[in-house]
Amino acid sequence: VSLVGEAGATLAQFKTLYAVMIFGGLATALLSLPIETRPRTETSEAGTKAAASKASRGLNHRIPPPFVFAAVALAMGLVAWTLPDLAPPTWLDLLIGAVFFVLAALSGPPAVWRFVRSKTTINPIAIEKATVLVTDGVYRWTRNPMYLSMASLLAAFAAIAGQSWLWLGPIMFAAYIQRFQILPEERAMSQLFGAAYHDYRLKVRRWL
Repeated sequence: VSLVGEAGATLAQFKTLYAVMIFGGLATALLSLPIETRPRTETSEAGTKAAASKASRGLNHRIPPPFVFAAVALAMGLVAWTLPDLAPPTWLDLLIGAVFFVLAALSGPPAVWRFVRSKTTINPIAIEKATVLVTDGVYRWTRNPMYLSMASLLAAFAAIAGQSWLWLGPIMFAAYIQRFQILPEERAMSQLFGAAYHDYRLKVRRWL
């Protein structure tokens, strides 16, 4: 009984983090969708943008990554609190969770700031509207810092909760995002920015 109580108390301590993950993901999705990019004035780019739109066909029918993140976080939390593990997290679990949380903080917010500063869209379902290839800041060591941040937050929750099977959450999230979001984005970016994006892909990894 004491072990159950300890596990419940430990999980209760992270309810705030869990709520921030869910509502943060939903807020990010709602804020990103209406954002429009600065219109391009060069008429010669019309063909390139049309090709990029074709390359990213299907993105408009995908679920925005922040919504996917929120859904996975919700599922993880519901399962963790419905069927709690009897063993509380160890100090190693907490350390791993802290590392992933720091990684999320160092990748996600700076990436959004770079996009805003560059005046390009952060709309995840309208990649063809991108006007600038951002390669500085956090983008020097990962091509997808926003998705890395979301996956890291899920991994942090899985580690802190002390339940090994919760790692299926971040793994499934990363797999889905790579298949249905990142790969279409890469095709669209290749059409938009050509050789510059090709060189960037050779220098910087997709995740880490």
